Amino acid sequence: MSQKLEQLWDVSELCATLRVARSTVYDWVHAGFVPHVRLGTCVRFRPSDIQAWLDQKAHPGRLTRVPEIQP
Repeated sequence: MSQKLEQLWDVSELCATLRVARSTVYDWVHAGFVPHVRLGTCVRFRPSDIQAWLDQKAHPGRLTRVPEIQP
């Protein structure tokens, strides 16, 4: 049974998806901050890894209203 490979994103595709600069993505890769795959000198990203990484970084927000500050 063959398993279909997930389409990998290149740096440009990740930049467009996250709406960040190329230099930011390369900084993240260099720091090991973002999950990535190295293929020789090429850097690629699995969309499923990026989604899991974003899910891990997400904050749920408050369950109640922020109280108003009284003067």
